[in-house]
Amino acid sequence: MALNDSESDLTFGVELEAIGFFRVLNEGDDVNDSFIRDAWPGYILVPYELEHRAGIYAVQQMIDILRSHNVDINNFDHSVVGPPYPSPPSAEPTRHSPNCANPLYHRWTLKRDASVRLLQDVDDHMSDITDSLIDNPGRRVGYLALELISPAVKASSVDDMVEVFTVIEHFQGLFKLHVNSTTGLHVHVGMGRRWFTAQWLNQIAALTWAADAILTYVHPDHRRNNHYCMRNRIHSQLAAGMTAAQAMDGASSSFVYVQGSPCPTTEEGAWEIGRCNTSNQIGRLMHVPPAMGPAYNFDNYFPEPSRRGGKTTIEFRQAAGSISPEWVCHWAAICIGVCRYAIFHMDWQFFDHTLVVRCDSVDAGTEPFNEPLDIFLREIGCAASSLFIMAHSHDQRLSRNGPTMDPQPGPRARRRRRRPGPDLLS
Repeated sequence: MALNDSESDLTFGVELEAIGFFRVLNEGDDVNDSFIRDAWPGYILVPYELEHRAGIYAVQQMIDILRSHNVDINNFDHSVVGPPYPSPPSAEPTRHSPNCANPLYHRWTLKRDASVRLLQDVDDHMSDITDSLIDNPGRRVGYLALELISPAVKASSVDDMVEVFTVIEHFQGLFKLHVNSTTGLHVHVGMGRRWFTAQWLNQIAALTWAADAILTYVHPDHRRNNHYCMRNRIHSQLAAGMTAAQAMDGASSSFVYVQGSPCPTTEEGAWEIGRCNTSNQIGRLMHVPPAMGPAYNFDNYFPEPSRRGGKTTIEFRQAAGSISPEWVCHWAAICIGVCRYAIFHMDWQFFDHTLVVRCDSVDAGTEPFNEPLDIFLREIGCAASSLFIMAHSHDQRLSRNGPTMDPQPGPRARRRRRRPGPDLLS
């Protein structure tokens, strides 16, 4: 099916959180010593004299290594006190520059993330290093709380999806990485430099509001009501009883949380969203006040247009951290598929008579989620992703290397690179 002009303008970006590791060498050791490198595969080796800035050095080394594998990536500004942030991006345009006004998203970025941490009580299979990492600040082995951010890329481009796949494959293949309950995978979907219209936003909000009951089961338990990705269907201002009329009150950027009203049904909530005439109303209804970020984040659209920042996207925040390039691309394809279907192919008969009915059954506990989820994903053009989900457990989607990350140093098997097929883009 040929894409129309507006549909081909859809863009997306991924934000992948993970934990990396470094090893400070002993005085006199050489970072290029092959024996030491073989003993610590995937670790960033930090010279003894740079121990005082080991974290900054290690992240820059990771950036340099990725760049040596042809990844176009931003540098870090080492003059910043505290956690390093990406340095001012190069003004030189890239093929992704038309997709976003902010130059930061014209290239890849690797930065530190304050929300990510190693958990001593949870990461018990890594107890050989968690004890020393957490209990001894003067450690010789350290961990890096990381976020790898893609440029804004074309959703309709096979080459762009291949780039995302390939860079994540390099990332997980070159470095020792770990994911746990503090790490997440976020996908932004937008329309290039344009804002979604109120009508488009309305339809995306209605679809995510209804499908939340089944999409939430794509993710492990610890992500379903996580403070960083709370479910809009349960915790949003719409779920708390706010109406479209109340969402119009004032133009202030502060949120008014309505309490004490009964939660609307799936159908009632969708109708309330349908009564919104502005993107500001929709963003306000879908906001989750207590959370650091809702599962489906419409907050870029709450302030009036004159007070908005540079991101024109909706953010899908509920996925668990993963360093599997296959799963990252499949989840991105689902997020794209939700937005594409809602804007350009919404079948309201399917919405009313199949999606709402089946999602209500899942919510009520009278039907398992598997079949309704498969029907929905096929309806939005994500049949391949549905098959992947059914064939892989939550743990298996964390990493292509297996259900858990092996903390012990050892050689990595070389794997044949797989090019993601066009079925991810259908």
